[in-house]
Amino acid sequence: MFTEFARAGGLRFADPFDPAAPVSTPRRLAVDDPRVRTALADAVRALGDIPLDARLGDIQTEPRGDERIPIHGGWPEAGVFNMIINRVEPGVGYRKVQHGTSFLMAVELGRDGPSGRQLLTYSQSANPNSPWYADQTRLYSGKGFDTIKFTERQLKADPNLITYRVGERRR
Repeated sequence: MFTEFARAGGLRFADPFDPAAPVSTPRRLAVDDPRVRTALADAVRALGDIPLDARLGDIQTEPRGDERIPIHGGWPEAGVFNMIINRVEPGVGYRKVQHGTSFLMAVELGRDGPSGRQLLTYSQSANPNSPWYADQTRLYSGKGFDTIKFTERQLKADPNLITYRVGERRR
C-alpha cells in the first residue's frame, strides 16, 4: 500500500525538512492537500482486492519453480534504500521482480586479512533443476548472507570445493 501511495505522489508533508532534525522531519503528512487524498485513492484502486493491511512478504514475491519466495524492498519513490522494481497486479500483488538489488557485498580489510559477506539475490543458477536455482534468493528473503572465502585455508575448508585445472594438454 505504501509503495503505491508514494508512487502516486502521496508523500507530501505539512512541515519542512529541518537539517538540524533530519530523522524526525518532515513528520506531518499534508492530509489537507487534495493530491495526498487522490494518491491514497489511486493506491487503493491499484491494489484491487489486496487487503490494505497485507504483509509485503505475502504479496511481493519472486517465483522459483512452484515456490513463491517473499522479497523485501521497494520503489525509490517510497524512500526505500533496498530498491526493487516491479508492477502491482490488482488483487494479486507483486509477483515478479523486474529489477533491483542483485549483488551485495561487504568486505572488511582486517588485521588478519579480508573477511566479508556476499549475496547474489537471484541465486547462482538459472537452471530450475540445479540445487543453486533458489539458494541465494531464499537467503536474501531471510536477510541472510554467505561468507566470502578469501584465504587458501578458508577455500580448502569448504566442503563444496571443487578444483579444476585449466591449461594446455601435454603431448
